[in-house]
Amino acid sequence: MNTRSFSQLLCTIFLVCNITVGVSAQNQTAERTAQLEDANYVIDGQAHLRAFDDGSLQVVLSNDFDTPVGPDVRVYLNNSISLSGAVQIANLSDLNHFSGGLTINVSDGIGINDYDFLVFYCVSFNLLWATGDFGEPADEGDPNVCTEHATATTG
Repeated sequence: MNTRSFSQLLCTIFLVCNITVGVSAQNQTAERTAQLEDANYVIDGQAHLRAFDDGSLQVVLSNDFDTPVGPDVRVYLNNSISLSGAVQIANLSDLNHFSGGLTINVSDGIGINDYDFLVFYCVSFNLLWATGDFGEPADEGDPNVCTEHATATTG
């Protein structure tokens, strides 16, 4: 292969491989944290309620999250430790996820200060499983919250 052909090949590879993936992490604007607490079942770990600048909201269960496997354990956001007025955000039984980190995307239209409690409930047995109290409302735009973001590229 001559030098010119090799250079053209390298340019073609560079152009094909140097594509911006377009993945730009969202900027986190606020966070509330709840220590998970036993109710009728043991639970360990924390839950982080995170708001982002695009209006999205996530509940993130920490890597040390752990609770026994149950038949129909659902996770709700609410302003009390009950199901009255609660918004279901996940079914751990359907996800088959009872330990380790988990990120749950919350439905659009729910804000970080709309609910104070995370409620784990076994619907099959009509039994409170565990809870988490997010405490004080978040100060959106808190300077102590990391708002850095990265852009992923290939090349």
